[in-house]
Amino acid sequence: MASERNLECELAKAIRSIGSREVPGFGSSDCGCSSHLFRLGSSPRTDPAFIELILRFRHIVALAPVFP
Repeated sequence: MASERNLECELAKAIRSIGSREVPGFGSSDCGCSSHLFRLGSSPRTDPAFIELILRFRHIVALAPVFP
């Protein structure tokens, strides 16, 4: 199920908090973010922090009700 909100910047900010480096300006030319591409310390497939973050966004954040 797709979210009714655009979560791209919120997700980028969360990934930045666990990433080690970013590519300045990548994927963020239409917003105020410094980047939307980050390097992690290990493979995202096996990184517990990344997996937890993605599951939280997919199952909690994206499904939260949108109030006007």
